[in-house]
Amino acid sequence: MLNSRLKSKGGFTLIELVVVLAVLAALAVIAIPVVTHTVNSAVLEGAKTDANTLKGSFNSAYSDLVVGYSENYNRTLISTQSLTVADVISTNSYQSMCGKRNYYGREFVLVWNFDTNDVELMYDDDDTNVETGAVITNYVIITETSTTLVLNLG
Repeated sequence: MLNSRLKSKGGFTLIELVVVLAVLAALAVIAIPVVTHTVNSAVLEGAKTDANTLKGSFNSAYSDLVVGYSENYNRTLISTQSLTVADVISTNSYQSMCGKRNYYGREFVLVWNFDTNDVELMYDDDDTNVETGAVITNYVIITETSTTLVLNLG
């Protein structure tokens, strides 16, 4: 009687469970790198978009300085013909674009490269460009309090 009760209980055998776990492990091995790559690519593309947006805003602010009038910026800043990056960021509410981001486990920041006069993405730990690997030597990190970077008519 005990023997028939044990046989009548439904369930999975150990081999069936091991096969299911092996299939799930194989799917995970395939899916995890694909998802990781997709997320990292999205982070990088978002940062590139932010960099282009900031560059466009800096150029627009500089144009406002050249013209000598702006509806966006304080007339005092225009009359002194200098505008800091912090002014541009706060005027356009770009605070969320500032700060560190993570790309394949390494942090990077947006910087203004004085050699190229452009916004670039730089690894925070070794001063290299995220996309090209070139060392950036003459830069300032773009933050919402970047008062050292001045858009100036000179």
